[in-house]
Amino acid sequence: MIGIPFLLLFGRKRKWNTQHLKKIIVIGFTTIGLIGFAFSSTNEFRLLFYSFIVVPIFISVDNLFKSLSIKKHNRNLNLWLNYSDDIDGVFAPMRSQKFKTTDIVFSIMLLMIIVGLAILGAILFGKENLYDELIT
Repeated sequence: MIGIPFLLLFGRKRKWNTQHLKKIIVIGFTTIGLIGFAFSSTNEFRLLFYSFIVVPIFISVDNLFKSLSIKKHNRNLNLWLNYSDDIDGVFAPMRSQKFKTTDIVFSIMLLMIIVGLAILGAILFGKENLYDELIT
């Protein structure tokens, strides 16, 4: 499931990546994740349903950064990551005038959120009793 946020991150400006698709993903994955998480009895299943919940969290943060970028720069966020649609094959974005400091900060934060949520899930549900100890 960690591949879906990366796919959405690097495909931000593709035709298929629409707000309608994101709404369907958020509603569907949140429903599956919360219902499955509530009824799961083992950490393996909790990790699976946690990964369903990670995708809507990422989409929400991505939309927040997009709206902040539109408010500040009157344009969508330019993704400052190699192999994104905003970089022309050469990783020298600091020479380009189209990247602002907020683009760099938001891009790194989006990447850290994906990795951080995956690590959090592995920590919480990788050890058999840790989640149960935290809840009780």
